Amino acid sequence: MHNEAYNVGDWHGTSMFLPAHKWYLWVYESSLIYTAYHNYKAIGITKREDACRITLPYWDWTLDYDDNLNDTYCPFRDESPLLDANDIGSSDVDPINFYVKDGYFNNLKDWTLAFSVTDPIYSSFPPDKRLKRVFDCTNFPLTTGPTQTMDAITSKNQFKNFTVWLEAIPHSLPHLTLGMSMGLMSSPDDPIFFLHHANVDRLYHLWMDCHDYENITADSITPTQYEALNPSGSGPAQSGSNPSPTVNPITGLIYEVTADTEIPFSWNYPSHNVLFPQPWPTPRDLWPSVNGYKGYNVRYGPDNLVLSFGEACPNNQQWTLVNYEESQQRSISKSHPHKDKLKKQSDTFKKEIASGKSTLGVIYNLAYEECTEAPKLKITPRLLEWIQMNHLDISAFDTVCDKLSRYHEDNIDEANNEETTSKTKQINIVAERDSSDKAVVPLWVIITLSVGAFVLLVTIIVLVVIYLRISKVKYVDDSYRVMDKYKMFVDVKKI
Repeated sequence: MHNEAYNVGDWHGTSMFLPAHKWYLWVYESSLIYTAYHNYKAIGITKREDACRITLPYWDWTLDYDDNLNDTYCPFRDESPLLDANDIGSSDVDPINFYVKDGYFNNLKDWTLAFSVTDPIYSSFPPDKRLKRVFDCTNFPLTTGPTQTMDAITSKNQFKNFTVWLEAIPHSLPHLTLGMSMGLMSSPDDPIFFLHHANVDRLYHLWMDCHDYENITADSITPTQYEALNPSGSGPAQSGSNPSPTVNPITGLIYEVTADTEIPFSWNYPSHNVLFPQPWPTPRDLWPSVNGYKGYNVRYGPDNLVLSFGEACPNNQQWTLVNYEESQQRSISKSHPHKDKLKKQSDTFKKEIASGKSTLGVIYNLAYEECTEAPKLKITPRLLEWIQMNHLDISAFDTVCDKLSRYHEDNIDEANNEETTSKTKQINIVAERDSSDKAVVPLWVIITLSVGAFVLLVTIIVLVVIYLRISKVKYVDDSYRVMDKYKMFVDVKKI
C-alpha cells in the first residue's frame, strides 16, 4: 500500500503524512498479531492469547545522532543497538552489492523483498529481491538529536509547522542513510521501516501530549491540532505563495486532506484493499481518545525525552500518550550506549532552569549547540530526488543553525544565470581595459614581451641591411656591365 500510486501522493508531503502512517503501523501491527495468534506454536509462544500482547518497538534515532564534525565515526552505523547481527541485521553488509549478511531476514530462506532494488549510485549490480542497506553516513548523517527534537516539539505548537519539520530531516535522513529499499516508496520492504516510523509516531504522540492536545475531543480539534495542507510544503516547481497541490495520478483529482477526508488505503487500484475495505479512517477518526478508533489506541512507554526534558512542556498536566507503563504499550527496542550524551544534556538543562532561566530558552540554546556540533547535510542529487518524490520543500530541511535552502537558492541562481554571468564577465573584461583600475600585469610577462619585441626589431633591421647590400652589389655589377658594353661600342666605331 505504501508504494501504491493511488495512495502515495496523499501520504507524503501533505497533512495526511502523520495520520496515514499511524494507521499503516496499526495495519502492520494487527497483521503481526493475527499471524502470531494463528501460528503461536510455530513461533514459540506458549499461549495463543499471548499473541495479543505483541507491539512494535521503536528505533530512537535521536540517540544515534552524530555529534562530531571532525571524525569518520558514525554512531548509528558503528554502535547502534538496533543493528544486531542476531536480530534485524548488523551494518556489516557486502561492500560490493550491499547485501545484508546476517540477522533474521538473511537467514530465512523463503523471505524476499516485494520489489527488486538496486541503486546505480552505490552499486553497478542489477536489481534483485535481496535485502540491501548502504549506511551512507557521509552524505546523510543522522543529525537530529534529543534537544533539537525537544525544541521543535515545544516551539512548534501549530500542527502545520510540526508536521513539516518532522517529515523533513528527522524522518528523511534515516531513510536516506540506509538507502536501497529505504530510499524508495518500497521502503516497507526493509523491516527497519516499521521501527523507524514507530519512532516518528511516538514523537507525534509526544507533541500532542506536550501541549495537552490529547484532552481535546475529536469533534473539537481546530487547525492548531490538525490543518488541511496540500502540499504541506511546496515541492520543486511549486514555489511561491500559492504552491500547486498534489494530484492523484490515477484519478487526476487533487487530493482532499481535510480532517474528515478518508485516508486512501488502496491496494492495486481499482480493486482497492480486500483486507481493509472502505470506509477508511479519517484524521479525525485517528485523533487520540479514551476508546480509540475501533479499538486502536496506542501509548508509548518510559520515554527518554520526557524523563530528560519533560519540564520544557509547561502546558502538560499529565503524560498519557507517552511515558506510560511499559507492559501496556510500544517501547524502545533496547537499552542504548549513547545515553551518556543524553544525560549530559539533561543535567545541563535541569541546572540551567534551576537557576531561574526560561525552559524554552534553555532547550533552544542546547538545541543550537547540538546542531552546530553535528555534521551538515549536503545538497546532493539524491536528496533533491527524495524531496521531489515526497512533495516536500527544501526550506523544511533548514535547522536552527544551518539554512540549507539558502545554499540551494544560491546554486539555482548560479545555474540559471550561468550564460548571463559568462557574458557579464566578458563585458567586465573589456571595461577593465578602459578603466583606471587596471589589472596588474606580472613583471615576468612584461620582460618576456619586451625581449620578444626587441628581438623582432633587430631581426627586421638585419634583414633590411642584407637586402640593401645585395641590391647594391647587383647595381654596381650591372653598371660595370653597361660600361664595358659602351667601351666595346666606342672601340668598334674607331675601327
